[in-house]
Amino acid sequence: MAQSGEYLAGPAKAPFYICHAIIRKAISLHAIKNLIGQSIGLGLSILPNSFFKPFIRKIPLSIGKNIRINPIVETDFMATRFQLYTNNDIVAKSLYWGVNEGLEPETFKVLKDLLPYCKVMTDIGANIGLYAIFMAKNQPQSEIFAFEPVEVIFNRLQRNIALNGLPQVHCIHKAVSNVAGHLQLRMPKGGDIPSDASLIKDFHYKDDECILETIESVTLDSFVKENGINKIDLIKIDVETAEPLVFKGASEILKSHRPFIISEVLKNCVETELIPIFKENDYLNYWISKSGLVFQDHRIDADPTYACRDFLFVPFEKVSCIGLTT
Repeated sequence: MAQSGEYLAGPAKAPFYICHAIIRKAISLHAIKNLIGQSIGLGLSILPNSFFKPFIRKIPLSIGKNIRINPIVETDFMATRFQLYTNNDIVAKSLYWGVNEGLEPETFKVLKDLLPYCKVMTDIGANIGLYAIFMAKNQPQSEIFAFEPVEVIFNRLQRNIALNGLPQVHCIHKAVSNVAGHLQLRMPKGGDIPSDASLIKDFHYKDDECILETIESVTLDSFVKENGINKIDLIKIDVETAEPLVFKGASEILKSHRPFIISEVLKNCVETELIPIFKENDYLNYWISKSGLVFQDHRIDADPTYACRDFLFVPFEKVSCIGLTT
């Protein structure tokens, strides 16, 4: 047995060296990715971005996110042209390099088909404004309420909306939940624009693994009443497993406004809470897959691979109006 102060010898050293090798390899890979990204970024500072773009548009995002590009990019996503600020934003950089993986093109297609029926919409968990901008660009006569509680993201949301000249998009610096007041939001540590902040304790991170931010919250029912909004036609929501709380605070809207709903549903997280909410309000459920809408009646079978995380919930009486089948 090794004594105090002695080095481990023989087989006892194996776990130490294995861990050490893994850490060194991870650090080396990270450094290599940063170096490649910085080298390409240097080239981009000398030559126009358009010179490099055809050659590296399929570059892995693990490298691409480290490449310094123009502070503002213009993109043509799903036949919709708009601009975004790029600093610390993996979404904007993904669009710039033409990497649509993870950007839910199948959901945008469904949304675009619904827009002719929608004039007043909400984007709950709006992040940097991708969906709100898409709605406004494709339905210019609409009015959109974009909710984003995280201050750094909200500031970017406001800048992106202003950059695209969209006065019909109203940015609200609040969380939407089942209570009006103040709540604690859990955000990952790091320099990028976070995309997975949540009101739900231990959704991704324990308290010592995240940043806790106290934010103002509102219910959708109270917000609509206080602002004299007569009808909500569509709710787009992605709030990292806090969706049931939002719908509990929107019970009157579900009963009287009967909006279309596009919501993220993560496997084994919220299905059992959402099923009774939509069943009681006579909504039918459609999974948004890469090949189109898949009817699930009152069931919610979320994607175990997390490749297609969104669902379309449709009031029973509106199913035939938009050409859906059951």
